[in-house]
Amino acid sequence: MKNIIKRIRLFFFIAMPILLLIMINCAVPPGRVSPKDGKFPSKKKKQWKVQWMKYYQKGYSSSQEHYWDFAARDLKDAIKLRPLDQRWMGPHGLQIEDEYFPHRELGIVYYQQKRFEEAIGELEISLRQFESAKAKYFLNLAREDYLQETGEDRFPPQIDIKYPQSGLLTGSSSLTISGEVKDDQYVKSLFINDEEIPIEISEPSIEFQRDITLKRGENRIDIEVMDLVGKKTQKEIVIWCDWRAPIIYIDRIEEDSKNRTGSIEGYVSDFSGVAGFWLNGSRVDFLHYREGEFSIQVPVSSMKAPLKFNAEDILGNHTSGKIDISEIIGQADSENPIQTRLAFMGQNPEGLIASSLDSEPDASKKRIDSGPIIRLKEMPDRLTVDWGECFLEGEVRDLAGIKSLIINGVSLINRTGRIVFFNFKMPLEVGENEITIQAESLSGEAATKKLSIERKLNKVRKVGSRLKLALIPFKYLGERSEIKDMLYDALIQNFIQGERFQIVEREKIRSFLNQAKTEEEEDSQPFIELGRAITAEGIMVGSAYFENDYLEIIARVIDTETTVILDSEEVFGPVESLKDIQFLAEGLSIKFKQAFPLLEGHVVNVDDASVQIDLGEKDLILPFMKVVFFREDEPLRLPGSEMILEKRFITLGEGRIKKVYESISDVDLLSKEGHLQVNLNDQVITK
Repeated sequence: MKNIIKRIRLFFFIAMPILLLIMINCAVPPGRVSPKDGKFPSKKKKQWKVQWMKYYQKGYSSSQEHYWDFAARDLKDAIKLRPLDQRWMGPHGLQIEDEYFPHRELGIVYYQQKRFEEAIGELEISLRQFESAKAKYFLNLAREDYLQETGEDRFPPQIDIKYPQSGLLTGSSSLTISGEVKDDQYVKSLFINDEEIPIEISEPSIEFQRDITLKRGENRIDIEVMDLVGKKTQKEIVIWCDWRAPIIYIDRIEEDSKNRTGSIEGYVSDFSGVAGFWLNGSRVDFLHYREGEFSIQVPVSSMKAPLKFNAEDILGNHTSGKIDISEIIGQADSENPIQTRLAFMGQNPEGLIASSLDSEPDASKKRIDSGPIIRLKEMPDRLTVDWGECFLEGEVRDLAGIKSLIINGVSLINRTGRIVFFNFKMPLEVGENEITIQAESLSGEAATKKLSIERKLNKVRKVGSRLKLALIPFKYLGERSEIKDMLYDALIQNFIQGERFQIVEREKIRSFLNQAKTEEEEDSQPFIELGRAITAEGIMVGSAYFENDYLEIIARVIDTETTVILDSEEVFGPVESLKDIQFLAEGLSIKFKQAFPLLEGHVVNVDDASVQIDLGEKDLILPFMKVVFFREDEPLRLPGSEMILEKRFITLGEGRIKKVYESISDVDLLSKEGHLQVNLNDQVITK
C-alpha cells in the first residue's frame, strides 16, 4: 500500500509540471477573439474547416488585439500549409466572400515589432501574389522606417525631363510634359506646379506624364520629387508660348509725283521671330530675324488699290489682310493729307490693326456723339457655340485718338491711333463666358461693350452620353457607423466632380433600396436588377472595413447586362476625420477614372457585325468597355456668314470592346441609330 501511494505521488510530481506546461502553451490570451461576440472579425463570413484558414484567422485576430508574437506564430503556421495570398469573391463579384493574406498580415506584424527588413520581405511577397492597397500602404511605411534606421539612402532623387526641354518656343496652348524620376532607394512623392502626381507605392524609378495648359509668354513649370527619407530635388523648365501673329506698322506712305512712284516705309516685329514678310506681293527683307524696318518703292498706280500685306512668324502664326489707303488718307488732317502711320496685327490667330497720323492725335478734338465707337464683325451680343476658343474681330474709332483698348483685362495696343482694327483670341469655358471690351480716347472719354458666349458641348462629348453608373451604398463593417454615410456622400461627390461617368441620382437608388430592402442582402441579383431598373449600364458595389483607426475600401464596377466585373480598385489609409474619408474617396475616384480613360479614335476596318478601331492596350483599352460611333456632319453657321457656330455630329450607334491588341481593338456592334452604317474613318469615343 505504501508503495502504491509513493508511485502516485511520484506520478503527480512528474506529470503535473508537464501538464501545466502544455496548458500554458495552449492558452488563448484575453482579447484574441472579438470582445463583442466571441467570433473572429466580422470581415470573415465563411466558416472554414481547413487548418490553414484557422491559423490565419487566429493570427489575424491576435494582430488586431496587438498580440504580435501569437499573431506571428499562427500566421507563419498558415503560410507553411498554404503560402498564397488571395481573395475570394461572391457571385458576380458583388461581395468579398473571404480573403487570405498571411504574408501581408505577417509583414504588418513585423512592422509593428520594428522588424522592418522582414516586414518588407513579407509585404513584397504579398504584392507579387495579390495586389492590395493595404499591403502597399504598410510597405511604404516599412521601407521608410528601414531607411531611416539604416541610413542606406545617401543621395537625393533625380529628375529626367524627356519632353519638353527648357527654353522651348511653341505656338500651342497646351503640351504634355513627360519624364522619369529616380532615387538610389525609393521615390515617395512627385509634384508638378504644386499638383501632386499620385504615387501609390514607392519605387526606385517612376515615369510620368502630365498635360500642362500654357499662357501667352513665359511659362515656368516646377517639378519637385521627394524620396522616402525626405530628400528633395527641384527642377524648373521655362516654356515660351507665342499665339500672337506678327505686328506690321506702316509708318509713312509718300507719293513722288515727278517720278510717279510711291514709297512705303514701316516696321515689322514678332515675339518669336519673323519668318517672312510680303507687301503688295513683294518679299521684304530686313536685318534682324525678330523685327526690322523696311522701305519699298511701288508705282503710284498701285497705291490706288488696297494695300495687301502678309507676314508669318517661325511658329506659323500668320498675319494677312488689306487696307484701303485712300480711305485712311481721307480721314487724315488737312495739314497732313498723305503722310499716315498704319499699324497692323494679323487676323490669324489673333490680330491688331491700328491707324494714326504722323502727328500725335489731338485730344481736344471730340466727336459730336462723344466717345469711342466699338464695332464687332459678325458677332451678336449673345451667342451659343460648341468650340473652345473665341475670335473677336472688330474695330474701334475715335477722332481724338484711341489711348487704350482692353478685352477682359488684356491690353491690346501700345500706340495711339484713331482707328484700331483688332482680332482677339480667348479660350471659352463650358457654360456662360462674359466678355467686356473697353476703349478710352485721349480726351478721356470711354466706351464699353459687353457680350455673352455660351459654350455647349456637343451631345456625343457630354457627360450624359458617358457610361451610366449607379453607386450602391457600400457594405460597411466596423465601429463608428457614421463613417458609412460620410463615405457614400464623399464617393458621390468625387465621382460627379470627376465628370467621367454619368452618375445616377442617389435619391433614386435609395428609394429603390428602401422599397426592395436589399441594402444588406448577400445575394447579388437584387442589385443587378436595380441597375437594370434605373437603366444603369454599370453598378459600383463595394465593402468598407474600419479597424484600429484604418479604413479599407474595395470597390468593383459590374456591367449590368453581362454581369462582368469591368474593374476593381481599392484604397487604404488612416481615418481620423472627414477630411481623411474625402481623401480616400478622391483616390478611389481617380483610380476608376484612370481605369476608364476617355479616348477618341477612328474606325480602321469594317466587317458585317464588328469593326476595328485604332485604340488598344497602349491606350489602356480593356475588354467589355463600351464605345460610341459618330460621324461629322455639316456645321451650323451664323446666318449670312461663314462663321461656324457648332460642329455637328451624327451618332451612329454603340459597340462593346471584344478583343484588345497592342494598337487596335475588335468591337462588336450593339445598336444602330436608324439605318445608319458604321464606315471606315468614322470616329469613336469611349463611353
